[in-house]
Amino acid sequence: MVSILRKLVALGLLIAIPAVPVYGAWVVQPSAEMKTSYDDNVRLSTEELEDAGFVNTAMIQARVANITETTQVSGVIAASFVDYAQTRDTEDSDNLVLRFIADQRFERGSVGATVSAERDSVFRYAGIITDPFSFQDESEIDRELNDLADNAEDVDEAVIREQLERTRFGVAPQASYNINSRTTASLRYQYYEVQFDDEDLANQFGAQDTETQTATASMRRTLTERSSATMSVSTTKFDPKQDAGSDAYEVNLGIDRQMSERTSLRATIGVNRVSPDIGEDNDGNSGSLEITHATNNGLLRASIRRSLYPSAYGEILESDMLQFSYRHRFSARFAASIGANGISSSSNQGQSNQDRDFFAVNPEVVWAFSENLQITAGYQFTWNDRENESGDATSNALFLSFSYQPRSEI
Repeated sequence: MVSILRKLVALGLLIAIPAVPVYGAWVVQPSAEMKTSYDDNVRLSTEELEDAGFVNTAMIQARVANITETTQVSGVIAASFVDYAQTRDTEDSDNLVLRFIADQRFERGSVGATVSAERDSVFRYAGIITDPFSFQDESEIDRELNDLADNAEDVDEAVIREQLERTRFGVAPQASYNINSRTTASLRYQYYEVQFDDEDLANQFGAQDTETQTATASMRRTLTERSSATMSVSTTKFDPKQDAGSDAYEVNLGIDRQMSERTSLRATIGVNRVSPDIGEDNDGNSGSLEITHATNNGLLRASIRRSLYPSAYGEILESDMLQFSYRHRFSARFAASIGANGISSSSNQGQSNQDRDFFAVNPEVVWAFSENLQITAGYQFTWNDRENESGDATSNALFLSFSYQPRSEI
């Protein structure tokens, strides 16, 4: 009943946000993209399950925004169709993304909300073993992986595979208040839910419905013209449908520093405690460091972050992430970029099915035929290694895409 009430409230916000009275001009940015890629390991599987093939994607989306001095209403509606050509036992998928943001600013503060819903599918694998009920559970709140590393599961000589349809839903109201000219306090609540169409089938493949609620109180203090300090306290309730839940508590301290006109730095450090419904409390540390540097014709970003999340097992899942990106514009029509990220996740209690390492690098070039039409070509190398698999998995993909984006004001 509580879950239904949350959905009704969030649905009301989803309907109400576009109806917020605003007085500026509406800017509408429709776009369309056609993309084809060849991947020698479409599902990022171990050697026994590698499948090469073409993946063709067609996407249309519309971004709308109305921004004034005191209000902001914006949204994204996107729909895509994915065709897995020449790939065994893989069905084509239809994906849908809805996201709306509203913000009202006052003299000494602001209130706002974000509502999102996404419909997509995820690949799952499981070995055919003598005990059909001994599949390992993979439920966790490690969104940084964004399912890139979820395409490989524990496999044996004989393997069954499944493509699971799911819906993800989130709502996040927030408010801030300027205590004085240098200090701002904020409150934020976030509800996030994952639901699989076929719950029983998902359970057999180590997936399950989950609900996550997070409440955060934070404060920002301006120290000088170039630096500010932050402090936040948050509590999270993780509730998987089939397993015991967990409560997590986190305290973070941070600093933002404008090192120069072109270089900025952000650093945080935190402590965490996870209290499972069954079992003992677990403690850990988190932190991050991010550097941004602008050149005459480019932008460089580099970051390292340690995150900790509760899981259905009750222990802390430690995730270390390293990210790097650089984009350079050679002319008004030609640009190139490269991005790389590495992730290492592990359980602090030695659950081998939770341990995995992941790395991806993606160089690409962009050529603009006109202000509205551009072509992008690129390559992506991906490597994934799970402790509970007989070997690692690699993928090499080449892709080519055409995108068209007119701009109009209503």
